[in-house]
Amino acid sequence: MPNWKISRRSAIASIGSGLTLTGFSSTISGARSIGRTGTNVNILKGTVDNPVGVGDIKDLQRKVDKKFNRNTNSREEATKIAPTPSERLENHFVAGFAYKLSSDGRAKTYIGYGTDRSGESKRLDTTNRSNNANSTASATADSVHSKLSTISTSFERDNTIATTDSRASSVSTSSPSPNPDVGDDWYQYDQAVSETHDQHDDNSMGRVQVNGNLYRLPDNEDAEPGQNLWAADFSHNVFNENCGDCWIENKVESMQGEHRWGNHHADPGPSGLAEYYPNSPKDGEYNTQYTISGGATGPSASISINYEQPDVYLSPSSSNNNASWDFSKLSIKQSDFFVELGSCCWMRDDISNLPSQPAVGSVYNKAEWTDSVSTRSDHTELVYKHKYE
Repeated sequence: MPNWKISRRSAIASIGSGLTLTGFSSTISGARSIGRTGTNVNILKGTVDNPVGVGDIKDLQRKVDKKFNRNTNSREEATKIAPTPSERLENHFVAGFAYKLSSDGRAKTYIGYGTDRSGESKRLDTTNRSNNANSTASATADSVHSKLSTISTSFERDNTIATTDSRASSVSTSSPSPNPDVGDDWYQYDQAVSETHDQHDDNSMGRVQVNGNLYRLPDNEDAEPGQNLWAADFSHNVFNENCGDCWIENKVESMQGEHRWGNHHADPGPSGLAEYYPNSPKDGEYNTQYTISGGATGPSASISINYEQPDVYLSPSSSNNNASWDFSKLSIKQSDFFVELGSCCWMRDDISNLPSQPAVGSVYNKAEWTDSVSTRSDHTELVYKHKYE
């Protein structure tokens, strides 16, 4: 594996240009080659009837990575651990996927879920229920497809993934894109965004999102023989959609973020979940800096994050090597909410053995909206798996 060490506040390397692949679900079409190192943004689009599958994503990654290796005249292994869609989200389908390799082989990934409510019980007759569910699923897929255009532009122009619209309203002064102070000895994996577009009948509720990075401390830098320290730093975001003509506006009611290290059988070591921050209840505005290190010493083995909490209530907890944060008393009308959360966990498995494991872990986020008449919730998740397994 390449020795990708990142300096403090370093950004992902400048983006090259080259192959562009545009796909619809399992079909990859419109390929064209540009004779420069790197790749342009590669996109897959799907619908509720023909969603983007995990196999489609892996086929795309293989093609892009193979092109990259050929252009760079190297056996670039890129990122062996990559963010992939969750197979545990019921009533969801992958409507969009974007993949971009930078000139150093490190990737940016976007996963966009649509919602399929056809299986939910509604007080409508069968025909209306089916038509309404199909309309909602199509609307959420269209929202993801529209977002792919914004993501593509962001991937091409910037060193970070744009996650919000031009709206200025937000309840937090934090950024929806994390910006930690990262020690030199960490490996940084793909920068990733996963989000779900939620719609109830003709009312778009908004988006629930995670955006951030997975890290690993090399064996010769960690403090636990036979174990490897993994860390996650993600901004957990809820974007509220202005209902427009609705007589009662949506508002964000609550949010629950989770870093699921113990759910995926990647065999956490005896030390398991080492740290998660914040790790104590907070009521009201609260700002601080926390450092993730898992007990490893020195600034090169730490990740420092500035935590900014608005006037809400936080209740954190941990169980089975999973960290959870519950935010309540939000009652945020026509505004967005985002907060940066971090954790680290010791894993028994060496990275070379991970292909035989289901996943390293996942990052999950759930939001609840209300319009004073009804309450809706939705969630999103990305899973870190071996890239080609």
